[in-house]
Amino acid sequence: MKKILQDLSFEELENLILSLGEKKFRTKQLYEGLMRGKKISEINISAELRSELLK
Repeated sequence: MKKILQDLSFEELENLILSLGEKKFRTKQLYEGLMRGKKISEINISAELRSELLK
């Protein structure tokens, strides 16, 4: 995957999340966490999604 998630717009992040088979609300969780400067490991998302995003 190797994208810099912080550089994605909300819409781009939403497209990525949906392409991974996740529910739309995960986009807001992830986006808000990233905009607050949190690391992926600090955001309340599933281990599966975290693993996919770190690939």
